[in-house]
Amino acid sequence: MTTKIPSALKWLATKRARLAGELKKAELALWRVEITQQEIDMLKADLKSIDQTIRLHEIAINPENISSIGTQTATRKFKHGAITKAIYAALSRAGNEALTTTQITAAVAKKGANLDQIELMNLRFAVRKLLRAKYAEGKVERLHTAKTSLEGRWRLKNWNAIENIGRPKRKT
Repeated sequence: MTTKIPSALKWLATKRARLAGELKKAELALWRVEITQQEIDMLKADLKSIDQTIRLHEIAINPENISSIGTQTATRKFKHGAITKAIYAALSRAGNEALTTTQITAAVAKKGANLDQIELMNLRFAVRKLLRAKYAEGKVERLHTAKTSLEGRWRLKNWNAIENIGRPKRKT
């Protein structure tokens, strides 16, 4: 019989994993002379206190067995939801015409800050994933087969009703 891990203990394990990931990143940054030893000592102290708290729990978990989680190092170029809004804006401007994934990515990139080559590749990947998700939700049409070597072509499913996309409007 397996023991159900309480949410508080799960939270502690996740917190420990994130702290361990930050500690690894900080130690690497110290090697690159980007962070002070004091900041690393603070992370180690936080990690030690989380480990002690985990050991106090009635369900025995060895904190050293919890692997670290890498934290995001890059700053976000777009606010939450901005890529989706830019996709909808590009598709609505196109009207009933289909746009390629590249055209949609270019329209989204114009809304963001200056992007380098790697960030553009990551943006294209994010646009593709979002278009697939919106296709699954029934909000956009895929005008190409799912498995093809040709570039994807997309348009809004009901491009006349763009105001219906997103959260429902509150009635006042």
